[in-house]
Amino acid sequence: MEKKFIAVRLNFTSPLHISRGASDYDRTLKTLHSDVIKSAIFVNALMLFHNELASEAQGKTFLESFKVSSAYPYYRLHHSDSKIDNSGLITEYFFPIPQHNISPFKIEEKDAKTGKKSAESDMQNRKVLKKITFAGQSLFEKLIKRKTAEILTLEKNNEIFAKSFASQNEHLVQWFQKYEKSHQFKIYDASSDQRVSIQPSAREFDADENGNIIMPPPEPYYIDKLYFQNRKLKVMSSDKAREQNEAEEETGLYFLLDIEDEKQLPKIKAALKLLQDSGLGTDRNIGNGHFKLDMNDEITLDVPDEAEFQTNLSLYCPYKEEIGNNGKLMQESFYDLIKRGGYLASPANPQHVSLRKKSIYMFTEGSIFPKQKLQGKTVNLQPDNTILADSEVLHPVWRDGKAIFLPMRSLEVK
Repeated sequence: MEKKFIAVRLNFTSPLHISRGASDYDRTLKTLHSDVIKSAIFVNALMLFHNELASEAQGKTFLESFKVSSAYPYYRLHHSDSKIDNSGLITEYFFPIPQHNISPFKIEEKDAKTGKKSAESDMQNRKVLKKITFAGQSLFEKLIKRKTAEILTLEKNNEIFAKSFASQNEHLVQWFQKYEKSHQFKIYDASSDQRVSIQPSAREFDADENGNIIMPPPEPYYIDKLYFQNRKLKVMSSDKAREQNEAEEETGLYFLLDIEDEKQLPKIKAALKLLQDSGLGTDRNIGNGHFKLDMNDEITLDVPDEAEFQTNLSLYCPYKEEIGNNGKLMQESFYDLIKRGGYLASPANPQHVSLRKKSIYMFTEGSIFPKQKLQGKTVNLQPDNTILADSEVLHPVWRDGKAIFLPMRSLEVK
């Protein structure tokens, strides 16, 4: 069975920092969660189509007219080697590996002389497997289509392993085998920038006996940023032929778009075009998080016709009825929970940006649930105006928990 989605690619042209929250501000997330994407689309659509989305009913109708996955890494290579691929373009989309208490992979690597595995290589391979959190599309499809949860064997010479990524894309593997000495697989570089925190208001300072303000010393801190690969390359083959070729590398994040009401698609596209100039993540006011938008691709996923389970590609906030009596859904599932909240984004009311919305827990991406009808809900996290000191928030603050689910076969181990 096939499932089709629009692939929305975000090719970042400036550094990206995705905040983990106030308590862990310096470190960046590697995944852009679906509720952030949905909220960003809604805020930008509201600026463009205010009269059509201003009421609570109109806003919720728009939000529930489409679903998005969280944003995951992708890799594209424009090349001139017709021996590998006549199209001159190789694209790999990565997906989160479904959560389970048993690793879905093992690596098979034999010594070229003896044909046996050494204990040292086995230990190294286990370390490699522990780091893998994203699988390329073909490998991901194998994971969700297994009739049983047998361990998938990865041949080290016929796969791509790079930190948290694993791929079996045939053309991509051929490329990196051929040009391995002059070109290494990489999605992004992570770098830390140093900042200095200075107290903004004299009201917070102490004074000496003469009434002079004692300025506290500035506090340095660091902030992680992701720099995605966008570069032109000249490569040389590693064999005796020393063949030379040119290529252009493009990486970034992508998310799946599932439209339930086609009439809303023009609004979504317009909002995303505005968003590419306003940016995503933190430090947008100094140019971070800007990207080039591409919605021309369609992803077709090969999923099982019959399945006992399902996995989510978005954050999932269930209805009470979906959880069932005594939390039956959670008892039969494999999952992690994440707390979602944060500050308001309200372009029409700049005074609200320092206010925190209410918080809610959601199921993380890659959770595994029994096969039943699950949809998720959109919740209003509007702050409690009775505890706000200086201002009131009179509009709803939506947080989207409607998820994209894919069927997944049995987890029984054999």
